[in-house]
Amino acid sequence: MNRIALALTLTAAIGLAACKGAKEDEAGGPTAAVQTVPASERELAQTVTGYGQVEFAPGHALSLVVQVESQVVAVLTAPGAQVQAGTPLLQLRPSAQTALDVDRATREAALAAGEEQRLQRLREEGLATDAEAAAARTQAATLAQLRDSLSARSGGGQDYLLRAPRDGIVDVLTAQPGDLLAAGATAVRLGDPHALQAHVGLEPDDAAQVVAGAVAHVSVPQAAVEPVSGRVTAVERRLDKDTRLAAAYVALPPTSTLMVGVQVEGRVVVAVHRGVAVPVAALVHAEDGLVVYVVAEQKAHRQVVTVGIDDGAYVELLSGVAAGAQVVTTGNHELKDGMTVRPVGETPARAQKDAP
Repeated sequence: MNRIALALTLTAAIGLAACKGAKEDEAGGPTAAVQTVPASERELAQTVTGYGQVEFAPGHALSLVVQVESQVVAVLTAPGAQVQAGTPLLQLRPSAQTALDVDRATREAALAAGEEQRLQRLREEGLATDAEAAAARTQAATLAQLRDSLSARSGGGQDYLLRAPRDGIVDVLTAQPGDLLAAGATAVRLGDPHALQAHVGLEPDDAAQVVAGAVAHVSVPQAAVEPVSGRVTAVERRLDKDTRLAAAYVALPPTSTLMVGVQVEGRVVVAVHRGVAVPVAALVHAEDGLVVYVVAEQKAHRQVVTVGIDDGAYVELLSGVAAGAQVVTTGNHELKDGMTVRPVGETPARAQKDAP
């Protein structure tokens, strides 16, 4: 017998056996292959989901201000640069107005020192009171301190460097060479890489359920990055004029490897329940509601259920099924109430009986 004839013979034999098994199964009623798992008691968390990005926590950011009016000579860093304490950030030059202020302060301090000496001599000669001499001494000291402070803050009239007072990352840097910065203007802002937060946009109804202190899980969509957990530090009770979303701010752990600016998904826990739960795959949508099939004595029994929290993998059952019951998770969409079932992969009993 050649290979083709042998293959045809085997195929015919298999088909005949299948038809015989099917008839016998039909004679004893239809069966369905299913997979089951026990309903179990577990803790489920209800979450609301939003999207946003990672940013520096403003409470840990440091703004560096210009002490006196100065002109930017050179920018020595760039936004996003990681710097250490003492790193030069800007080269500045006191403005002409600052030079005039230093000169005026120097002259006023010199005049006050001369007045102090004059009143001291007059007091010794009995021509001035102790109070007058003390007032002149105080005035001279005050103007001398102002002169020294102004001179130190202006680099003694020479170019000076604005340095990072601590380690950090340059978050904001708007100064450009040639810019004139007013006294008190912010020149650089440093962020703390160990104090990050996720700014998560939320639909208004979802934001209304979120409270400060709630646990949140932050992940990068479609990226092989482990999610990190933190707590909500604040919730905005207003809508952004552009996105029409509210926002929750989630403090990230210091060990987080997420970078500032990365787009993230935030799932904020708004409720936690403990009760009977089954995999979401166990639910079947029917005309009379949600249905779960419970297997007992190799029969599938249809149960209409009431559900509670759904965490994406499991769903809470408020009624209809008790803990420990075997519920169908695979093959349940083809079931009918009272149908005989067998585990997936198991040969039907009648087929086993007739097997040679």
